[in-house]
Amino acid sequence: MDLRRNTTGGDVCQSAPGHYLALVTKEEDSDWNVVFPDLPGCVTAGRSLDEAVAFAEEALALHVHGLREGGDAPPVPSDIEDVMADPSRPAHCSA
Repeated sequence: MDLRRNTTGGDVCQSAPGHYLALVTKEEDSDWNVVFPDLPGCVTAGRSLDEAVAFAEEALALHVHGLREGGDAPPVPSDIEDVMADPSRPAHCSA
């Protein structure tokens, strides 16, 4: 899995063309949090950004594997423009 890092004021949005978008945020005095908007329930966190990215790669792989094992096809990844236009995404996470 290839995740590009785009840092914006301590928060990042990560994506690679054709891959799932991961929204990564960090609040003061908390871990780095990772959410995959296309995969409800696929979330993780890490104490460092590198740890959060490593955990996110594992969480994504396990989530997609679970979908396939259950007979469901993983959803088509959304375009970054669609995810960033969604008003429910964290406001401080920008492309």
